[in-house]
Amino acid sequence: MSLPTNHVLKAAVKDIADAAKRPNPLRQIETLLHMLTNRFHASGGLVHEEEDDEILLHSEPGLTIYHITLSPGLQYPPHNHHMDALIGIYQGGETNFIYPVEAGKLGAPERRDFAAPALVHLPPHSVHSVANTGSARSNALHVYLGDLRWRSAHRHLEVFASSMHRIHPKRFTVEALINNLCRPNGTRVMPKLLMLMSANATKQIALGQPETSVGRASGNDIVIKHARVSRFHAVLIVDGPFVTIKDLASSNGVYVNDIKVDTQHLVDGDNISIGGYRMRFLAGDQDFTAIEALRLLTIPGLPIALASHSASPA
Repeated sequence: MSLPTNHVLKAAVKDIADAAKRPNPLRQIETLLHMLTNRFHASGGLVHEEEDDEILLHSEPGLTIYHITLSPGLQYPPHNHHMDALIGIYQGGETNFIYPVEAGKLGAPERRDFAAPALVHLPPHSVHSVANTGSARSNALHVYLGDLRWRSAHRHLEVFASSMHRIHPKRFTVEALINNLCRPNGTRVMPKLLMLMSANATKQIALGQPETSVGRASGNDIVIKHARVSRFHAVLIVDGPFVTIKDLASSNGVYVNDIKVDTQHLVDGDNISIGGYRMRFLAGDQDFTAIEALRLLTIPGLPIALASHSASPA
């Protein structure tokens, strides 16, 4: 799927999509994107004028292309794409913080500054945070060798006030960012599931083991006795700071934010449906009252932070 854009960018997207179909697509796209980045930089202007910071240009199972503009002071929290990513920065600059992950904990990041024209390759398991620490907007083509599935959900960005040590939260729309890594003291955060068991009953389940199975059979970690739930329906896999849900060839599928998925990396606040049973993934290990949990499960799109702002569910 390609979205309409100007003729210069449309031609570039077509060339990238064609390169992705050739042998060794990573090398093919890397060579092409290097040329495009230099060409766009030499033009001295924006390749794509748009109010939104993130513009989806192309999406198919093996390829996703975005035009992304980073305003001064914005930072994406640490995340992992789980696929090769190539970033062609053709205007301005970006700062990347690359985090080592050991035993489920983030280590001290390595800072890497890039100024246009620059081409950045992030391997599938790189955990990084990207920021614009300059005074002008940065512009880049982001090419992902897979289906990034940036669904319409709210995530956090952070805004630099005047230095790296003064950070204030800002709401923003961005997908696939994983912010369930570690507390400031380095200890592991315990993710959990909220489940709607009946009209007014909820259950909170900590994901404290490497795999948590869900299904109708009694041998599962989470047992749901319902005809629409397969005997062994799905599994939640905790791999260090990352949590993935995988459909085990179930009859009725697994849905994340109303999208049917086979395997999906989860981010804080994702809505999950298994056999019609509603769940909410929580990256943090905060506890909720029964009323707060019910609000999170019954009010579509309710941000986690607003769950306790009302005394009763709407």
